[in-house]
Amino acid sequence: MNVNLRRSYGLDHSTPRSKDVFFFSQKSDFLFEEASDGVVKCQSALRAYRLEWQLCHNCVEAPILSGECRLDIDNLFTIPVPVDALAPGFYDLRVKVQHTEKTFTSGFCTFGWRPSAFSPEPVKPAGFDAFWQRAAERLGAIELGLAVEKCWTLNNAQIDAYNINSASLPENYDPEGCRHDQVEVYKVEFNGVEGFTGGKRVQAWFAKPLGAGPFPAMLVLPGAGNGPRPAPVEHARHGYAALDVQVHAEPVDNPPEFYRPVPENRFDDPALEPEKMTHFSVYLNALQAANALLALPGADSARLSVVGGSQGGRLTTVVGALDPRVKACVPAIPHYANIPYVLWCSERNAAKDNGAGGFSPDQVLARRRMELESYYDVANFADLVRCPMLVCCGMIDPVSSATGVFSLYNRLKSPQKKILSMPVQGHDCSLSVDTCAWRWLDEALGIR
Repeated sequence: MNVNLRRSYGLDHSTPRSKDVFFFSQKSDFLFEEASDGVVKCQSALRAYRLEWQLCHNCVEAPILSGECRLDIDNLFTIPVPVDALAPGFYDLRVKVQHTEKTFTSGFCTFGWRPSAFSPEPVKPAGFDAFWQRAAERLGAIELGLAVEKCWTLNNAQIDAYNINSASLPENYDPEGCRHDQVEVYKVEFNGVEGFTGGKRVQAWFAKPLGAGPFPAMLVLPGAGNGPRPAPVEHARHGYAALDVQVHAEPVDNPPEFYRPVPENRFDDPALEPEKMTHFSVYLNALQAANALLALPGADSARLSVVGGSQGGRLTTVVGALDPRVKACVPAIPHYANIPYVLWCSERNAAKDNGAGGFSPDQVLARRRMELESYYDVANFADLVRCPMLVCCGMIDPVSSATGVFSLYNRLKSPQKKILSMPVQGHDCSLSVDTCAWRWLDEALGIR
């Protein structure tokens, strides 16, 4: 769920497509199950007469097939994609539209071919479940040390102003979903796992509707990077006792220039082990945040949900997998899924190879980096999730690829799951998805 998360991504990955090329399909989600579905039309904002197309594996730049077509009488280009020759999975259709002899426009879309049959082979360490069970149990030996400080009470107009000035959101964009016109905001601090800067005290913002409650509890997890956090006042206006956490054990309200970048893992270091990876403390502090949230007054432990975008979507899945108290999860554009495929794409692009034979994890199994990163591959947590889950996928997202997101989704064992495929969405939030997620959570948590 992207609500209040635009600032939290900590990423600036602009989607490499032209805004002057528009794609159409009879399947609005661009998920094709039958060969007859595999027709894509596109139109350029500028007058054009010819189009060249290339078909590539998702996130691989070199094409496996190519062709060209002329302009239809209705000013569209029609591309009959030869999907019946493809294995189930996700593919990029790249186009080059010709306007004059020397003027071209480029663009691309991503589609899924038989996505329900897409079954990526898991590369999951034999000791994966036991490793994370032991890691989670470490939190039981840490005294929570919860500290709570009241900061503000905000009315509707003040929430609107906070959205605009501090959360990179518009004012009340979902009035139908708002249940309260006053919220309380607290600064919270608790003991966690040592972050990369050496701190162990984790800070968070807690916001809830004015009053004793109890209110449905919501843990809001941040995107990648290190920086200040916005208070989840929109979540509180929607009726939740919500905690937005700074997972690196840093302050929630310092100026951005005060934060150090998160260090990269040194995979060439022979001493690097799974518990020494950068995100070990991040995963555990996200889990500890659930303990803190449910210890706060007004938070209903029987109705705990977890939401987040990008890295926050990744952490949402981790907490949903490892904390049985979670009743619903909304991971939006979850990052870091299907690491073997990510490494395979990187190597194909470096070699300018189209990967025509298709992907197999055997091609990257020898990489020590993959062995280490598989402990953090969010797709490997999927079969541990038992609560309802709504997954959001930006089909043209170059960071959280469709292949990665569906690798997570198709491995879920949840009794209730749903995916939102967004064909023109890159690595960014969508307010319409937020609205959909609010309604889905109402149903999943039994909120009336």
